[in-house]
Amino acid sequence: MAAVARLFRELVFAELTAVKRLRPETAEMMRGWNHSGFNVHASEPVLPTDRERLEKIARYDSRAPLALDAMQLLADGRVRVRTPHHPQTGATRMDLDALEMIRRLCAQIPDARQHMTLYYGWYSHRARGERRKTEADTESAATAVEVRVTTPRSRSWARLMRRIFEVDPLLCPQCQVEMQIVSVIQEVTVVDRLLAHLRKIGGNDPHEGTAQRGPPTGGARASPDVDG
Repeated sequence: MAAVARLFRELVFAELTAVKRLRPETAEMMRGWNHSGFNVHASEPVLPTDRERLEKIARYDSRAPLALDAMQLLADGRVRVRTPHHPQTGATRMDLDALEMIRRLCAQIPDARQHMTLYYGWYSHRARGERRKTEADTESAATAVEVRVTTPRSRSWARLMRRIFEVDPLLCPQCQVEMQIVSVIQEVTVVDRLLAHLRKIGGNDPHEGTAQRGPPTGGARASPDVDG
């Protein structure tokens, strides 16, 4: 890219020198600058065999900063540029010297880390930062609620089962110690297979002998839990 930048610089110097807009000694002095002001940048290297990428970059580099049909070269060497309707003067064109036109075009190139466009109100950096902070706080609150729901003290389903079946599903019937949930099985076929296996090996209902009552009519079928 450094070679391309030097080639571009020499082409510009040659063009300006040919039209007597730049003295040869000035061009020679500019060649000795540490920062010549000419730069070529590409985010990815382009191989010489990649003709499609080369053509795309060449088309982009050769694209004029203004529409060609909006410019007209006058007989006196000035350039007439068609512009949008000016709200105060009503002018729709400008006649500029070639160097004045280059100066105006270069004025649109910002310096490094300089923002030419400023945003206010809803689109300002402060407003967007506050919105991001609000969204982050909302997500944090939602995560905290989700964590609280999964804590043992807020298992409403266990409280409802105690009220309906009068049996604490989290209390071990043998040692009377709260058990830890390993998983919750909701598939009917899996539950039937587990119950059939328990009957086959002679397993007993851990709550056998305790006062029980049938589930309420019309109620949803409770999913048994596997505790360990």
